[in-house]
This record gives sequence, structure tokens and C-alpha cells, in this order.
Amino acid sequence: MIGLAGSLHAARLSGRVATPAFEAERFPQHHPLAALPVLSGERLFRNGINVQRMTFYDDPDGRASFRGFLRQHRAQGWALHAQSGFAVAISPERHGRRIIIVADIPGAGDAGRAAAWDWMAREGLAPSIVIHRGHSYHEDATMTEIAPGTALVFWGSCGGHTRLRSTLERAPDALVLATQNIGVSTVNEALLGIMEERLLTDGAIDWNAVWKEARGRIRDRRFASYKRPDQDSANLAFRAWQVQTASH
Repeated sequence: MIGLAGSLHAARLSGRVATPAFEAERFPQHHPLAALPVLSGERLFRNGINVQRMTFYDDPDGRASFRGFLRQHRAQGWALHAQSGFAVAISPERHGRRIIIVADIPGAGDAGRAAAWDWMAREGLAPSIVIHRGHSYHEDATMTEIAPGTALVFWGSCGGHTRLRSTLERAPDALVLATQNIGVSTVNEALLGIMEERLLTDGAIDWNAVWKEARGRIRDRRFASYKRPDQDSANLAFRAWQVQTASH
């Protein structure tokens, strides 16, 4: 059934007509597309605030990525606050909206992560977006950050697409943005910056607009391995599998 779901979705994206067998089984009605092309503000904002949880790890790549994160947001006029074991980046307000990113400080370890969650609890903040910035061998640690209500998970690691099933087991309605091949820090930064711009400007994430801008801005050929969340056949397949197993 997973294969059928993926094949149907691939056929739809290519514009080919579904086979008579699909139509006879009313497969499109039972297993619709995984997601709309717009991730709505209702899922991403609460009281005008979008909260993101971003994980960094204590290795050369993690430290370099963290420095890039600070440099990029400082240049864009975000307020940066160093806390005990974590950092908070707050965007300028736009159209009554703000983004708050709660990020690990590499080296702070589990104590820093616990402090970040304690601070968010005190502030009444719950992340709707979880972003993994690190190697694939750190993915298990980031997986614990994903809650049932998480709307979007960004796996910036190499082969992050292999985590799709585990992600949906923790957050069944989440969209997943990941690469099937190599995760690249510069591609991650560009994509995340485009998404932040869309969140502040539109109050939502329109994947048509994100991908159009990304194709114009990102020249690294490895971007081709990043999977657009709303057109991911594997995402649809796992969703169909979950629906099927839940009904038995």
C-alpha cells in the first residue's frame, strides 16, 4: 500500500492520469495529498509569535554552524540573547508577528538543553518548528525535541530523509524538510532564511514561494536533494500507512 501511495503521488506530480485500478479502488479519495502547498499560520503562530527550537552540537561542524547562525541573524537586525546554556534570537516585529528561535550553545550539553526547555515553559512558549543543525549521528538527540503538535521538522543533516518515518511517529501531522543526500550548512542557512522571511511577511509558509526563491538564490547543486515537504511521495506513503494501521 505504501508503494501504491507513493506511485499515485508521483503520477499526480508528473501530470499523468491515474490508472483505472486506482480509480476503481477510489484510492485518491481514501489517501489524499500529504499536505497543502501552504503551511498555515494557525499551525505556526500563537499570539503572533512563531517559536522554533534549533539544535547545535559540540563538534567543529556544530560550532561553525552556530557561529553562522549568530552572524546571519545579527546582520538581519535580530536581537540575540545569551542565556545559561542556550541562546535566544528574536526577530524584528513585522505585521504584528515575531519569530523566537531557542538554540543550543555547543558545549552546553544536556544541561543547556534542559535549561532551554525550562525557560520556554516559564515563558509559555511551545515550538511549532524543530530544526536539526548537525551530523546524522546527533539525530537521536534531536528526535526527543519533536512533540505531537510539531508542525514542521527540518533535518539539516546528511540523509535526514531516512528519519521521515520516525518523525511522523512522534508528530503525525508534521511536514518534514530533509535531504536524501548531503546536508550543507550554506543551503540550510539559505532555506531557513527564506522560510523566516515568509513567516514574517505572510504569516505562513508558502512552499511554492519558498522553492521558487530558493532555486533562484541557491547555486549549490546539492540543493536538488532537498525534498519539498508538500510534494514528498515518501511522506504521503507513510501517512497512508499510518491511516491504514490505525483503522485496524
